[in-house]
Amino acid sequence: MIAQQIQRTAGDVLPQEHVALRKGIWGCIHAHALDQTICKDATRRNKALHMLWVDMTKAFDSVSHGSIKWILARSGVPSPTRRLLSVIMSKQSVRYCGHQNGKLVKSKPLDVKRGVMQGDTLSPLLFCMAISPISSVLRITVSPYRTATGALTPNSGPLEINHQFYMDDLKVYTSRWEDIPTAKLAIEKVAGELGLKMNPSKCAVTSLCAPQQLTSAIGMEDIPVLGSSSLYKYLGAEQNALISTDHLWTRIIEKAETTARRIMLSDLTVRQKVNGYNQVVIPKLKYAFSCIIYGTGKFCTMRKRTRAFDESIRKLLAEAKMRYGHSCVARLYVNKEDGGLGLKSAEEELEHTVVYNWCYVALRPELQIPYQLCESLRSSNKRSLTSDFYSVLTENQLENEVTRLPEATIHVRDRTYTTATTAARAISTIVHGRWARTRLHEWKQREVASRVIADSEIGNGPYVCLKDSFLWSQTGWVSSEVLRNVWATQEGSLPTKGSAAELLRTITIPRVGMVASMDLSCAYLQLPKLSVTSTRWPDMLTPTDES
Repeated sequence: MIAQQIQRTAGDVLPQEHVALRKGIWGCIHAHALDQTICKDATRRNKALHMLWVDMTKAFDSVSHGSIKWILARSGVPSPTRRLLSVIMSKQSVRYCGHQNGKLVKSKPLDVKRGVMQGDTLSPLLFCMAISPISSVLRITVSPYRTATGALTPNSGPLEINHQFYMDDLKVYTSRWEDIPTAKLAIEKVAGELGLKMNPSKCAVTSLCAPQQLTSAIGMEDIPVLGSSSLYKYLGAEQNALISTDHLWTRIIEKAETTARRIMLSDLTVRQKVNGYNQVVIPKLKYAFSCIIYGTGKFCTMRKRTRAFDESIRKLLAEAKMRYGHSCVARLYVNKEDGGLGLKSAEEELEHTVVYNWCYVALRPELQIPYQLCESLRSSNKRSLTSDFYSVLTENQLENEVTRLPEATIHVRDRTYTTATTAARAISTIVHGRWARTRLHEWKQREVASRVIADSEIGNGPYVCLKDSFLWSQTGWVSSEVLRNVWATQEGSLPTKGSAAELLRTITIPRVGMVASMDLSCAYLQLPKLSVTSTRWPDMLTPTDES
């Protein structure tokens, strides 16, 4: 509520160089698009570009309360709101807790004199407002880099930028090397007034298309030089000139697989595991996809990597006893309402991410130069966000159904969209529909595995409501092993041993037209002990004529 009041009374209080917390701005995508456009333009046109990455030590915990109060007053925030914030900050305190002789002991309350709390919507806004004087100084002291792309376009002109903030991540761009030491000194001076301190060991500097002058620079001795083969992690992605796709993908995959393994091998129910995977693991991959504006190599290579990741997850499901290795693959990705597991596919999410990125870059006025550069690279048969997007359209047979109009609108089939979100949703809905139909078709193509969704009229059986029959798997309040065994029974793929006395066996009965029958001589799996909520189980389980 306080954050909304500040934004309402003070207006757009953040400088345009701050891409976080601005209404309508997709922060990280916006920052990556501008950053990679600057670097790509410099390497493509052989223009000198010098860059400085700046890291602050404990930035959120160090910013002074005085600087926050000062910027609030200067921004025109009403005095009652400022007094309320002043009281809130003065009441902040912490305690240190520990154990002594088996008892919990606490220190006296310690007043918090610096920093902002984290975990709410107000603190990031206060922090970004407090560090805005750094942008004011850099605007005066650093000559901006001007792109060659768009220089001959009368309506837009070239892109000019000398620095970019995303929360406490700062990157400086200039075409003059002399401005880099000047920028460093200016940042150190202003940051010191705000209670912040640079961390030189985590900063970096590099030059593109220009001779290295870094060793002789006065005041830059403590800043590491980023070599041609070195990388800096900026906004969660390893980069030098552009994003290093290989390093980014390797790191993200390792973390994603570790998280997926922790989720799938836990004691959670099936639905909890699937929701955890879809809501925790998949977003990691989607963020990695969104960082790539001008990728290296081919888009099909990224597709192969996502398919390999999906395959590794399926092997993990088999290890976690959620499926058998030979069970129907397509059913895993079918919507849970239709009898599937509802697991998200990395390959499909790659397409959705490319769609959203392209719609944002294509419709955002501040990103017209990045869009022009993407189009220029595509016309030269080089990879860019636009070429990736058209690959997605081709894969989904939408080449002639999605167009960007000159007035910065996107036409999808018979409708026109003016905002990135609505346009991306429209395209993604079509893409998801194609994936859903394909997987359902693949499931139905398996004669035995698809018997559970076959028409109830086959075999003169009674009418069965598929929606009600799949409520148990849709809810998913069962263990992984229960789901695996039930699905394997439905699909006629339950592994058995040769002797009925061992466990059980399955056979196919064409007359029933459903799953194979179970040998009820197995004491562990006798019919009265089976408790599965499904209207088809009486038809699916029949005693055999052999013992």
